Amino acid sequence: MSELNKYETEKLDDHVKRLKLEVATANLLANIMPENHWPVEKVRRYGFLASKIEKYPALLHNLNKNNRHFILKQWTKVVSKNKSDTQFLHGLAVLYREQAIALEGNGEKGERYWTLSTCLWSLLFSSKEFWNYFSKNCRFNISIKIN
Repeated sequence: MSELNKYETEKLDDHVKRLKLEVATANLLANIMPENHWPVEKVRRYGFLASKIEKYPALLHNLNKNNRHFILKQWTKVVSKNKSDTQFLHGLAVLYREQAIALEGNGEKGERYWTLSTCLWSLLFSSKEFWNYFSKNCRFNISIKIN
């Protein structure tokens, strides 16, 4: 196999892996938030979920089998094991907020997701770890014009 073919094969393998994780992420969201429709294109912004799915083979296995009972059981373990992961909790806070807004936009009640989001944001905002993470990862483009 030539170097070019090896490179192309590796690139293709990476692409297939990414697509499989996107499908698994859509499946996870469909199981933990069944009120919404989760096309693969919509879930690309939730890469934090794909990275967790990749780290938990049992969750990925059950997502591929579409076994709701075990998906929810594995997801509970993932959340429990990552309760100190600021980036993960931040992602969930954003996700829950967006879900609440989407439900209310459809005339449904998003109370559960508003509660989850608000609790997570409260915990994050009162955490030194969040502000350290936030200041390192968020860039502000502020320009002040003085007349």
